[in-house]
Amino acid sequence: MNDAMYQEIFRRKSVRRFTAGSLSPEVLKDIEDIIGGVEKIDEDAVVIVRMLAGEAMISRLDTAVNAPYYLVIYCDNGPRNLVNAGYMLEQIQLALSAKGLGTCCLHMMVPDDNHATVEGLPYQVTMAVGYAQGSVRRNDVSEFDRKPLSQITNGGPYDEELEAVRLAPSVTNAQMWYFEQGEQRIRAYHVQNFKGGYTFFKLHVIGMGLALCHLKLAGIHTGRFDHFAYEYDEEANHMGNYVQTVCMN
Repeated sequence: MNDAMYQEIFRRKSVRRFTAGSLSPEVLKDIEDIIGGVEKIDEDAVVIVRMLAGEAMISRLDTAVNAPYYLVIYCDNGPRNLVNAGYMLEQIQLALSAKGLGTCCLHMMVPDDNHATVEGLPYQVTMAVGYAQGSVRRNDVSEFDRKPLSQITNGGPYDEELEAVRLAPSVTNAQMWYFEQGEQRIRAYHVQNFKGGYTFFKLHVIGMGLALCHLKLAGIHTGRFDHFAYEYDEEANHMGNYVQTVCMN
C-alpha cells in the first residue's frame, strides 16, 4: 500500500466505456505484479484473483460493460473470505487507477462455465479493466454520490480517516456500513439490509473489505493505523453485524 493509492481514493471513478484495444505485455505484467503484491486482513483467508480476456465472460444484462480484460475474484461464501476479497480487490482497483487504467466492479458480468470455479472455489465478483474512453478520475470530491459522514460514524478523533471510508465504492452506493469510533480503535459493522436477496447481501459484505482498505490507507497516511484485530462477541453486534476492529494510535 502506498500514498499514490491513497490519493486515488479522492478522485477515482468507475469506468463503463473502454477502448477496444488490448493492453501491452508490459501493462499486463504490471497488473500481474499488483495482483501478486496485495495484502490480506487474515493471512489464512483463501482468495484467488484471475485475469480473464473478455471472451471468457458472459453478461447477465442487455447493456454490458465491455472491457478487454476482467479480474475475477474466487473464494468461498464465508464472510471472512468475502471481506478479504473486497479488501484485496480495492487495493488492485486503486493501484490500477494510479497507473491511469479504468476499472469498474461488476456483479452481472460472470465467467463462462470453463472459468466458473478455480481450485474448487466459486466466482464472487468481477472487475473490468482497460483503457477508458475518457477520464478515469473525477474533478472534485463533490462529484461523489455518498452518504454524509454523520450517517456512517458516531464522530470522534478519526473523522479524517473515515472521510476516506465515506468515499469507498459499494453496490448501488448503498454504503451498508457503520464505523464506531472509540479510544484508539474503530469498530466496523455491516448494517443488514436484505433487499435484493443473498447476492446483494454478499456484495455488501465484500464492500466492507473495500471500505476497510480505504481506512487502512487513510490511517497509514495520517500515521495513526496500528493493526487489524478481530474481537467478535455477542455484545459487539449492537450496531449491526460486527466485521472488524481497526486499532489506531
